[in-house]
Amino acid sequence: MIYVPKEKVRIVVDERERRSGIPDELIRLNVLVDFKQLDIGDYLVTPYSAVERKSIRDLILSIYDGRLFTQCSELGSHYNKPILIIEGSTDRIEKLIDNPWFFMAHWHH
Repeated sequence: MIYVPKEKVRIVVDERERRSGIPDELIRLNVLVDFKQLDIGDYLVTPYSAVERKSIRDLILSIYDGRLFTQCSELGSHYNKPILIIEGSTDRIEKLIDNPWFFMAHWHH
């Protein structure tokens, strides 16, 4: 049985997620989507829960530059139910890590 809320579900989406395709899918599912620049997380689902979404590529880069640990720590400090979604195929991890140009092209000092 699928739960259908009486009121329309509202999710606040970070502006930087606009082109990911996910907000379009949420709208297609009849979710009310508001865009805002969020300081923590990519999607604010409830006052108690936020989602950080990472593609496999961004996951690897954020592990190496330390962003992942900071982002997860902030998410856990501000929300009772933080969620980390890793999107993509794990097959890409090995391909990306084995490619020396991947890090050289993305490493900013």
